[in-house]
Amino acid sequence: MTSDLDQHLTRHLTEATEAVAAVADLDDLRALDAELLGKASVVTEARKTLGGFDEDERKAVGRRLNEVRVEIEALVAARRSVLEGEARAEQME
Repeated sequence: MTSDLDQHLTRHLTEATEAVAAVADLDDLRALDAELLGKASVVTEARKTLGGFDEDERKAVGRRLNEVRVEIEALVAARRSVLEGEARAEQME
């Protein structure tokens, strides 16, 4: 895998981690989820370049893209759980 792409994905994951942690409500989290994993996301755009790599690189890049996607999905799911819990607690007050 090209080191530039790996660095870019690592930076994206770091920024995603910070952004997810900073989200204060479910609507903002939904918007951020679309930004991080939607059609115009870094992950999706990088996936579109897979055809330009040789077979071994394509496997490595694809594996790294999947790792980043899964990690972001887990971050979003965990934050969603926290925010939903907070919303339920507010409703009970």
